[in-house]
Amino acid sequence: MKKLPIVMDFDTGTDDAIAIICALMHRDCLDIKAITAVAGNVPLDATAANTLNIVDFLGHTDIPVARGAATPLKRELKCAISHGKTGLGDVVVPTSTRNFCEKDAAEVIYDAAVECAGELVYLATGPQTNIALAIQRHPDIVKLIKKVYIMGGCL
Repeated sequence: MKKLPIVMDFDTGTDDAIAIICALMHRDCLDIKAITAVAGNVPLDATAANTLNIVDFLGHTDIPVARGAATPLKRELKCAISHGKTGLGDVVVPTSTRNFCEKDAAEVIYDAAVECAGELVYLATGPQTNIALAIQRHPDIVKLIKKVYIMGGCL
């Protein structure tokens, strides 16, 4: 069975952590090109750390993790209160020892789209700032992404 090439973009709080865990449990059918982080549930420093720490704690250090946008494009960042200060409530995940990708999330998403030549699936559970930046920088990305799935909303 051919694996589905996918990039996942999260503002990793508790709900996103579950989505990451579920995806990592299905690497037999998902070709996870990268996981990117964006500010949303909590500021970027926390969402990015949560993302990298969860991926690495579960032993998937081969998956690139990239930091993305720290603020929305046109307004002030307003974080959710339901995820606590860290985004993971009282859950503590060991700190990863590896670094984030050198490229930012928008570039990582674009690179994956080019590599997958029109077959990439983009899955997002937070603000769409990273994909918006990728489209602004590289308008051709629109034709390079096969499907977009979004779980969005706010309190």
